[in-house]
Amino acid sequence: MHTRCLLESQQWPRASQSWAWSLLLCTACSASHSAPATVRVGELPRARERYVLGANGVRLFYRLEGERADTLVVLHGGPGLNLEGLRPDLAPLARRHTVIYFDQRGSGHSEVPDTLRLTADLMVKDLEAVRQTFRIGRMTLLGHSWGGGLAVLYAAEYPEHVARMLLVGPAPPRPGAYIEQYIAGAAARRDSAETARQAASDSIQRVAENPYPACREYYRIFLRGVAATPEAASRIRGDLCAATPTNLRMQGVLNHRVWGSIWDTVAVEGYDWRPLARRVSAPTLVIHGDRDPLPLGRQRRVDRRAGSCAARGDFRRRPLPTCRATRAVLPGCRSFPGRGGLATASPLPVETRKGGEAGRDKLAEPFAAVLARQA
Repeated sequence: MHTRCLLESQQWPRASQSWAWSLLLCTACSASHSAPATVRVGELPRARERYVLGANGVRLFYRLEGERADTLVVLHGGPGLNLEGLRPDLAPLARRHTVIYFDQRGSGHSEVPDTLRLTADLMVKDLEAVRQTFRIGRMTLLGHSWGGGLAVLYAAEYPEHVARMLLVGPAPPRPGAYIEQYIAGAAARRDSAETARQAASDSIQRVAENPYPACREYYRIFLRGVAATPEAASRIRGDLCAATPTNLRMQGVLNHRVWGSIWDTVAVEGYDWRPLARRVSAPTLVIHGDRDPLPLGRQRRVDRRAGSCAARGDFRRRPLPTCRATRAVLPGCRSFPGRGGLATASPLPVETRKGGEAGRDKLAEPFAAVLARQA
């Protein structure tokens, strides 16, 4: 926490002024040292909060939780959200894992590079830089929404460095009518006055010197649209506005630039990740709520391309068929973490079976626990 001081020199005796300025100088020095430093190249990160260098030297803010041998890397949504949007609701994972959260470039408290360097390709390279910095051989990735799409892009580029993936309401392999269906599904859960307030808040956030009030109002309405119920939205503890003022004002630009780097203006549907899915070899669990505004039909395309099998029930007791990916549809749920939702007090790993034989792959106990209660 930075200390703020106010010194009105005319109210101080002259004999005290040199002492006062010395005090201010020391305070400024101590405040600057309290800010997280950047991990040097070749250095192993040990601090709970610090910066690491991504592609092109961009500074990426990270946070570590837990001290277990198994490491989980969490990828937030957006593009343009932040690690604090997920971390509070995924906190139980630290009981059985070391969890690495990081703000993607231009997001949260990470550095905003030149806008020409706000691309999906460089975000993939950033994730690879994070892996190398933490010296992880093969990562377990948990990606939410856009983070799920980023996980797939990374796994297609670096399949040898991904041990397994959990994709929570991930971006679909091709958009099609996805955007229209998503907007319609979210809009159906709020009235016209809320829609107007959300649009006004978005405009204010882009230009306000203090963008936080507008940001909080925007995402209060946003969460009512993506949660299963308004009550469920109120139980989400994540802070989607935990970012620097500059990053909050740049959210729209970042989102536009990243999706623009993916979008093919010639293709009918904009982009098509289905060929990439064939290059993903890691066992994958796709999570989707049946009350999620993300169209379930589009998620099934992810499953088919990844060689997946639909799954309902208790993963702890029911053997899984032979497949590389499993889709879990959570009845009465939405795929946005929250108290009583996806992140529960249960530990993450559970032994699973593939083709009737014991396997080393593990699926998410929090999600499995929810399925068990709903079965």
